[in-house]
Amino acid sequence: MFCTNCGTRNEPASNYCVQCQALLEKSAATTQNLQTGYNYNQGGYTNYGGYNNQVNTDALEKPITVGEWLITFLLLLIPIANIVLIFVWAFSGTAPKSKSNFFKAQLIIMAIGIGLSIILALFLPLLFFALY
Repeated sequence: MFCTNCGTRNEPASNYCVQCQALLEKSAATTQNLQTGYNYNQGGYTNYGGYNNQVNTDALEKPITVGEWLITFLLLLIPIANIVLIFVWAFSGTAPKSKSNFFKAQLIIMAIGIGLSIILALFLPLLFFALY
């Protein structure tokens, strides 16, 4: 049985949630909806794992440790994968907010750098030929 308040899995015989101590509902349809986000009575989808798909917001707010940043920057040394990882960490809903905001700012800085490079690549040759 899953808690309707926090989504924690509890023993079927429990009356209160082990995480938040909220009163548990005994409805079978509620338990199935919390497990899969789908009502089994409507037919179709079956979830054999019974996992709760809710995102833990506390994990998204926690600060990134120095070790996690070191691993992050080591992963960014891998060619091509680094570009993919920057986009995943910037726009993924599962990355911590500090990491997500850092990589969004990184993408903005990269876009500015690419824009300035294109402008210089177009106008620097024109300036060079105008002087000679």
